[in-house]
Amino acid sequence: MARAAWATHHVWFSTSNTTYAASGPPGFGDYTVLDPAVRDTRGGAPGAVVIHATYIDTAGALWVRHYLSDCVIQGEISVGEKLLEAMAKLHADRSMFLSSPGMLAYDAQYATGRETAPGTNKRQQISHHIYTTLSSMI
Repeated sequence: MARAAWATHHVWFSTSNTTYAASGPPGFGDYTVLDPAVRDTRGGAPGAVVIHATYIDTAGALWVRHYLSDCVIQGEISVGEKLLEAMAKLHADRSMFLSSPGMLAYDAQYATGRETAPGTNKRQQISHHIYTTLSSMI
């Protein structure tokens, strides 16, 4: 299996898109609007999959950590197996993340070895991101 050189890294998450403070009214804005129905777009199989997990550092800043599957070759293993590879890396760092509904879903999947799909993975990432971002504002 091919391994990516940048399998796990951190990226600072700008707070510029988390409030409407610049225009005056309070509120919350983000890139997280999703239709409640997970749709199958029938795209090609991904070479790799990634889990983006938001966390709050000790200074209170938001960061995103990326967990890439070990396998990065299209069709070598299933997408579900690739997601489980990424979840194993996430699990190793689990203590740095809040126990959001999205993260608890990852915990359950990892504990049972249940494979999932890219749409479910995205929904869990966004659920965790919203929860963590709002928690950082309190």
